[in-house]
Amino acid sequence: MQRELEPEVMDDVAEAEAYDAMDNSQPNQAFVDRLVELGAAGYCLDIGTGNGLIPLGFCERLPEAICVGVDLSRPMLDLAMRRRATSGVAGRVTFMPDPDGGVGGDGCPNPGRLQ
Repeated sequence: MQRELEPEVMDDVAEAEAYDAMDNSQPNQAFVDRLVELGAAGYCLDIGTGNGLIPLGFCERLPEAICVGVDLSRPMLDLAMRRRATSGVAGRVTFMPDPDGGVGGDGCPNPGRLQ
């Protein structure tokens, strides 16, 4: 499965809504299926969660799963939180902004934020 990573943060509401309107159900389902196939269970952390479909799908598939989704884009997190509110797994999925921007000067994740 080929996925193209987005090179920027979607800070624009219209851009986030346009991304959310795309049908990514097949690659998202394939990703969740592969996680389950590899034995994933329990806790998950989705960095760059976007609209939250993967952690929601993971928790829908695995009743014992608990997920946290983190994203730099407030508009994408707003979409994820609205979707979570109408899901059957709202109590097991949390979405949150990255509190310190999440990357160091070299573009690598900031390990200090995980403490």
